[in-house]
Amino acid sequence: MMQPSARKRARIDCIIHCSDDDSDALVSPQDLDSWNTLLRAAEIRQHDPVLEAAKGLEEGGIPHIHYHRKCRSLFTMKKSLDSILAKGVKIESASVDPRRRASRDAPSTSRVYAKVCLFCEKSSKYMKAAKTREPLIQCVELRADEKIRRAATRKLNQRILGLLSRDLVAAEGHYHKSCYKLFTKDDSPAAARSGAGENQEESEGARYEEAEIEALEELFLYIRTELFPNPEVLPMINLTSRLERSMMSRGIIQLKPATKKHVRRKIETEFGESLRFVPDEKGKLLIYPRSLSMDDLARQAHKMTKDLQEARAANSEDILTKAGMQLRNEINKHDVSQPWPPDTDQNVIPAAVTKFLHTLLTGECECQTPSERAQRLAISFGSDLVFAVTSGKTKPPSTYCCPML
Repeated sequence: MMQPSARKRARIDCIIHCSDDDSDALVSPQDLDSWNTLLRAAEIRQHDPVLEAAKGLEEGGIPHIHYHRKCRSLFTMKKSLDSILAKGVKIESASVDPRRRASRDAPSTSRVYAKVCLFCEKSSKYMKAAKTREPLIQCVELRADEKIRRAATRKLNQRILGLLSRDLVAAEGHYHKSCYKLFTKDDSPAAARSGAGENQEESEGARYEEAEIEALEELFLYIRTELFPNPEVLPMINLTSRLERSMMSRGIIQLKPATKKHVRRKIETEFGESLRFVPDEKGKLLIYPRSLSMDDLARQAHKMTKDLQEARAANSEDILTKAGMQLRNEINKHDVSQPWPPDTDQNVIPAAVTKFLHTLLTGECECQTPSERAQRLAISFGSDLVFAVTSGKTKPPSTYCCPML
């Protein structure tokens, strides 16, 4: 009588006890997937009690074992199992019937998960208050995997934790958007308080994304209605600036670096080969429609050359006038005291006039060391200019030595 009682007491112990917390109630595997996940972890860890429980099972059978939820979570943790496998620990399968093992392991040894929702286990379902079916979304971001993992650990959902023994991105897990939101929603008061800031960030992110989409649509409309009907070569910076102004008009103060970085890719995705991108001599991108012919380019180049020549001619006349007025102003505002008797070494020529004459005589823009001849001529011409502009009010020393008749 004592021996069966001992076996009974052993069966209600945690078969994989690996936690110091014994306060949780003992639970059993809920379904075949839950048992397969536990069995695979036991094979990797070489855990004899679980392997012994697997012996003699019928096809699709689940042993009557118990464990703490926290112990199971630690026992089947993917990171720990991958670490053990990386060290070369091989799965011991000789103690279990290979025919039965192959059937039980089929769900977890497949390269990818079946194309059904991880949460509702349906391939399709109708959206709430709609007649359309909600599409399945493939898990392609690690943050989605992490969010599901945290929610499953918090809720102690053994089925989802079993699926999470593999990377959802690598296993191509799928889910419905509504199921994902419902499962990962944290209803605890602490989460409600801490989630206020996260909700605000999500709201700002959604507002930015909406503004970006609208600004891109406006940019695409400009290309269709302005650039294609009137083909020309534009700097890519013009389109980026137009996008930035459009987003700022929608309340976005500063663009994210990724938005500016991916403008070209989004334009190419929208218009394909209808637009060409070429770098200029400094590596800056230029954009023009493929419909722009060589004849159009030749006409535009000729017009630009003609306009440039006219601008240079107009600018040269304007520059001469401005230079003359500038030199006159420099001479008039140059205050020179004229002592008596006159000092022959006194310089009454403004520095701007001297620099102008050095450039005129030497042909050098920055003449640092002019020759003696250039210096002598600059003093002579400069003295005459000062005397003439001031109507004789400022007299160079030479006028006292050699008075004009």
